[in-house]
Amino acid sequence: MVLTLIFLLFFTDGPDIAQVELASEPVNNVTETTTPAFELILTRENVQEIIAALQQPEDHQRTIRQTRFWNSGSGTRQAEIWVSPDVMRISWASGEHMLFTAEHYYFWFLDHDPIRRQNPHADTGNLQQTFDEFAGLSGYEHFLTRDAAEILTVEQGNLEIEGSVHFVIIVSVMQGDFDLRDDYHICANTGLLLKMETYDGETLVYRFETTSLRIGEIDSEIFVVP
Repeated sequence: MVLTLIFLLFFTDGPDIAQVELASEPVNNVTETTTPAFELILTRENVQEIIAALQQPEDHQRTIRQTRFWNSGSGTRQAEIWVSPDVMRISWASGEHMLFTAEHYYFWFLDHDPIRRQNPHADTGNLQQTFDEFAGLSGYEHFLTRDAAEILTVEQGNLEIEGSVHFVIIVSVMQGDFDLRDDYHICANTGLLLKMETYDGETLVYRFETTSLRIGEIDSEIFVVP
C-alpha cells in the first residue's frame, strides 16, 4: 500500500493542473512539437519565469496577419518577417518595407528610395523590442515583469500552422488601464508568439496570428536595402 501511495503522489497528475511540455531538441531543429523529455507543472506563479527562459531561434521567417474587428466588419493586413540576430525586416503586403539593424533603421514604400534613420534605441541592445515597437507588432515581454496576480489564467494547447502542430502556452492578462483581455499563445519549443487575441468582454476586437513559419538560415539578400 505504501508503494501504491508513493506512485500516486509522484507519478500521476492532479486534477485541473496545467502542464507544459518542453522539447528536448535545439530550437533551430524544431519544425513542430516533438515528444517531450519531461513534464513541468505550469502555474500562474511560475509561467513568467518559464516563458522568459525559452530560447528563440536565431533565424526564422514567417508570414503574419493582423485583423481588427468592429461592429460592421473587420480590416486585415499581412506581412512577411525575416529575423536574424543582427538584422530584421518586415514587408507588408501594401508595399511598405522596414529593415532594422542595431545602428539604423530603413524604410521604403514600393519603388521609392529608402530613408535611413538613426536607431533611437541603439543603446538598449534589444533589437527585437525596437523592431516590434516600430513595426507595430504584438509582443509578450511586457507581461513577464508584471505581478503574477494580474495573470488571469494559464493553459496549454496545440496550434496548427500549415499542417504542423505547435505546443503553446496560453496566458490571459488584462491590459493595464484598459478593460481589455489579451490571450497570448506562445510556442513552448521556440519561444515565439504565434498568436494573440484581444477581447472587450467576450467580443474579439484584435487578432495577431502566424500563418506560416520556417526556422533556419535566411538568404542574406533579403537584408539588402534596395
